[in-house]
Amino acid sequence: MSHDHVRHVLLAVLAHPAAMSASLLAYLLRGEALGRLAEKRLDASPHRGALADVPAVVVAEAIQGCVAAGWLSKGAGVYPALRPTALGEAQLAAGEAHLATGERAGSVEAAPEVSYRAYHRWRHEVASQRRTPPYRILPNTILTALAARRPQTLGQLLAIPGLGKRRALRYQQGLTAVGRALHAQGEG
Repeated sequence: MSHDHVRHVLLAVLAHPAAMSASLLAYLLRGEALGRLAEKRLDASPHRGALADVPAVVVAEAIQGCVAAGWLSKGAGVYPALRPTALGEAQLAAGEAHLATGERAGSVEAAPEVSYRAYHRWRHEVASQRRTPPYRILPNTILTALAARRPQTLGQLLAIPGLGKRRALRYQQGLTAVGRALHAQGEG
C-alpha cells in the first residue's frame, strides 16, 4: 500500500466526512463519472481524480488497508459511510509533515495541535459510541495534557494531572494507542 495512495484516501475522507462509502470514495479518487458524486456535490471535489492513473483494484486495496489499519471506520447500513479515526488523523499528520519538510516519513515530531486533534477525534468517537457528551468522557484540559505528553503506558497515563486512575484504566487502550501512533511520527 503506497504512502501516496493512503494520503489521498485519508485526505478525501477528511474533506468529506460521512459523505461516502468505500465504493463512492473509489469512484471519486479515480475520477470516474457517477451520478451519486453529483448528488452529494462531490463532482467538484479537489480530490476527484487524484488517483486516476492507478488501477481500480489498487485504489480499493488502499481504502480497505486504511480501514484494516484503523485509520478509517465504517458506519452501519447498506452503504456504510467512512469516517476518519484519531489514528487516521495521526497517520495523515505524519505524512503531511514529511511532505512539508522533505524528510523521511515518521521523522518529524507531531505538532501539539496535531496531537490535540488526534485525542479530540478519539474522544468524539468514544462519546458517539457511548451516546454521551464528549466533555463527560474527558474535559479539554485533560486533552491538552494528553497532547503535550502523548502517553504510551498506563504509568504515563496515571501521571496526567486530573485524569485519575478510574478514567486511566477505562480508556487505557484507546489513549495509549493514540499516544503510540503520535510517537511513531517522531521515530525513524
